[in-house]
Amino acid sequence: MPLNKDASARYKIIDSILNNRRIKHPTMFDLQRILQEQIGKEISTSTIQKDIKAMKEDAGIGFYAPIKYSRATQSYYYSATFTINNVPLNQEEKEALLSAIDLLHSYSGLRMTQEYNNATVKILNTLNEQISSDNYGYIITEQTPPQNGIEYFDLIHNAIKERNPISIVHYNYQKRKFSSLVLHPAYLKEFQGFWYVIAYSEQHEEVRTFGLDRIYAPYQLKRKYIPLDRSKWNQYFKNMIGVLPIKEDMKTVKIQFSVFPQYSDYILSHPIHHSQKVLKKEDDGYILCQVELIPTLELVNYFLSRLSLMKVIKPEPFVQLIADRIYKSIDVRKIKK
Repeated sequence: MPLNKDASARYKIIDSILNNRRIKHPTMFDLQRILQEQIGKEISTSTIQKDIKAMKEDAGIGFYAPIKYSRATQSYYYSATFTINNVPLNQEEKEALLSAIDLLHSYSGLRMTQEYNNATVKILNTLNEQISSDNYGYIITEQTPPQNGIEYFDLIHNAIKERNPISIVHYNYQKRKFSSLVLHPAYLKEFQGFWYVIAYSEQHEEVRTFGLDRIYAPYQLKRKYIPLDRSKWNQYFKNMIGVLPIKEDMKTVKIQFSVFPQYSDYILSHPIHHSQKVLKKEDDGYILCQVELIPTLELVNYFLSRLSLMKVIKPEPFVQLIADRIYKSIDVRKIKK
């Protein structure tokens, strides 16, 4: 059976008890007492018996621990030198881990911090101690130039974990000016190679999104932290493409768009969003689709980049927004001539 968090914690404690030379002849009573002390809740003897059986026999976790029971002392012991911390990987596990490492390694380099790169190298080195192979390096991901502000990734990440506000200097590209802000960071979010922090801003008195490339001189503050309702915001992120909502009301809208024949098969096999559904299929290859999303600037840009492949039909305010962007991007006077 697959390893779950609670069982894993119990396995580690049982393993530590059986390897503890100070605890001679640990009985079921000893196991139960220590488990309850360390986990902080009642553990039945039947649960411990099942754990021991799983550690000995369960192929799903693969410990095959040499646990024996002594009738003379009514205690449990390892019949050979053993610890679950040193259980080697089988070949299938090695191959699966190598594939995961390949993906991790492909994201190292310019995209992440030095600590991330060091961690990737450590995992690779550890794995290579068990398997000598060059069977990674098959995955190639898009490499983007280093983003300004990525050096603050760890500081902001730690502030989120430790629930500390941060003070930053923020640069506004449009207004071309700096301002001092106090943020209560809740999420770090990546979109198309760029990182953003979603935080409650004391100065704006609302939740806002800030690109790391516009953040300077951040440091953590020792003051009361204002948390966000994570269940609400997790759902919010599921209902949007990108990071910059056009409105702050967090409301989804039903967006209908027509897809031209040369692009219809692609959009069916690569949906814009999990909410996408087909409303109508025409004999000439056109299809009418609908998604339910929070309108974002990134979604507007998505449709703008596909003007020759699809046409947004509803709702009117969203259609008008796209039309305004098109109008502003061209010199209408030259066209009229």
